[in-house]
Amino acid sequence: YMVHYLIIVTAISATIAVFSGTQEDLNKREKFWAYVREQDREVFLKLRYSIVGAFMNLPGKTGRMVSFSGYKVTQKLFKFN
Repeated sequence: YMVHYLIIVTAISATIAVFSGTQEDLNKREKFWAYVREQDREVFLKLRYSIVGAFMNLPGKTGRMVSFSGYKVTQKLFKFN
């Protein structure tokens, strides 16, 4: 349960970092992934390579657009802010 919850929270945080559009927030996202990888490799692998984690962390501008689009679709499906 906790890993699934962490996947959701991480996906939302990564998407918010993309929304902000600042290099500072994108760097924070990268630092987060480095920290998780350093602290617990097993949790890192579960987070990063889950379906949600993989889509939220595609590289480059195209990857950020996929994250943004996925967030918008989810927002419409589940009707949150």
